Amino acid sequence: MPAALALSAPSADRVACYVTALQQAGLRTGPSTVQAAKSFCARLDRAGGWEVMTLAEQVACESCTFFVTTIAFRPTLQAQRDDAHNKGQVARQKIFDGLLERLDHEAS
Repeated sequence: MPAALALSAPSADRVACYVTALQQAGLRTGPSTVQAAKSFCARLDRAGGWEVMTLAEQVACESCTFFVTTIAFRPTLQAQRDDAHNKGQVARQKIFDGLLERLDHEAS
């Protein structure tokens, strides 16, 4: 049996929030879903974090149909949206605009 993935505290929190968001959305959270989230976070930690990903890699993650978030991540999403705007990354900005709009609509 492979060794358990060692996650940083922020990554462990991200996985927990992700699982909670899926459950709140009425989606299943079986072991393979949780393991995939842990594996992604572990790879991201080893690579140096989200900031070192290329724009194409970030957009692929942000536009994934499996992407689920909660209002708890709104400040982070807003910061990422602002970063995209400041860098003139219109397509990436639109992704975050949509995510933020959806979060705001769900919160109201």
